[in-house]
Amino acid sequence: MTKSKHNQVHTDNQPGKADYHIASLLPIGKENAISTAELVSITGCTSARELQQYIASERNAGAGICSCSSGGYFLPANHAEMAEGIYARIP
Repeated sequence: MTKSKHNQVHTDNQPGKADYHIASLLPIGKENAISTAELVSITGCTSARELQQYIASERNAGAGICSCSSGGYFLPANHAEMAEGIYARIP
């Protein structure tokens, strides 16, 4: 299939899940949350702080990344999890 500027599937600059590298690795649902340490290992980040910076960037771009008090990250399975999870965007 040839690329066309009118075909959104083939544009390199379209926003979407592909822009959210961290979010694309996260499981759905609080009960499936991935720990910070595990996510640092999976992503190849050098520290938890670096991971948090990437997560903040993705949240600011619109990714629905939630975290729980146990230090895990997940995508919300429903509105209740979104409201319950720590889902802060910096204005």
